[in-house]
Amino acid sequence: MSDLKRILCAALLALPLLAPAAEPEAVGAIIIDDIGYNTVSARRIAAMPWPLTCAVLPEAVASERAAQILADADKELMLHLPMQGRLGEAREPHVLNINMDRHHFRQEVLRQLDRFPRVVGINNHQGSVLTTRQQPMNWLMDELSTIENFYVVDSRTASDSLLQASAQHYQLPNSTRDVFLDHQRNEAYIARQVLEFVRVAKASGSAIAIGHPYPETLNVLEKALPYFESEGVRLLPVSQLIRWQMAQKSSEKEPDPTAVAARHRDTTVQ
Repeated sequence: MSDLKRILCAALLALPLLAPAAEPEAVGAIIIDDIGYNTVSARRIAAMPWPLTCAVLPEAVASERAAQILADADKELMLHLPMQGRLGEAREPHVLNINMDRHHFRQEVLRQLDRFPRVVGINNHQGSVLTTRQQPMNWLMDELSTIENFYVVDSRTASDSLLQASAQHYQLPNSTRDVFLDHQRNEAYIARQVLEFVRVAKASGSAIAIGHPYPETLNVLEKALPYFESEGVRLLPVSQLIRWQMAQKSSEKEPDPTAVAARHRDTTVQ
């Protein structure tokens, strides 16, 4: 078992110094959702010298101040866009919902984006109802597709979400969440989810994890993040990870020139 696995599975004891991997096996991105309820967690994240991506909840009490703190620390910002979820879930003010007409829907999206000019992507806050409806997803992607170099991440709050498929239809850079870190707010559980994130990244070549600015989550990340590269995972901002994923897909579609040449030779001989 690696030192990282021992530390994370055994109450997060102090780790010895590990040499970084010479060549990372995989890339990963970690999104911290629900930024904006206070500036204490924002300052703590800003102090971390790793490329965490921060999703700002637009109507939270300290969202603008927290976003400024994080942007000044060169953390990539996303808009954590509130969308209609299931009955009983906490409802944010001005949530995008299925009863809006296109004009009202568009105005609300633009209002939220205008408040945070430094965001470069969005992911959905809740949205287990709205993300399953084709028309509002198309309205959203149609609007976002006019913003240069903007990206979309599906938080996957619904198994039948159409958010990523709609982003692909509108040719928006996009990806999806692979692992939630902190469904349970205890360090042992979060540590296991960090290991799952590492496993998925190494198995698939890339992975996106989503967590929250809970003290328990930040405690685990402060211990784990310095050791990701020694585990073979290079951490990137979400924008860079999506570019990496797009490049991988593009190279998979293009034929290997050596294989094409070999087939040509075989055809010529025949």
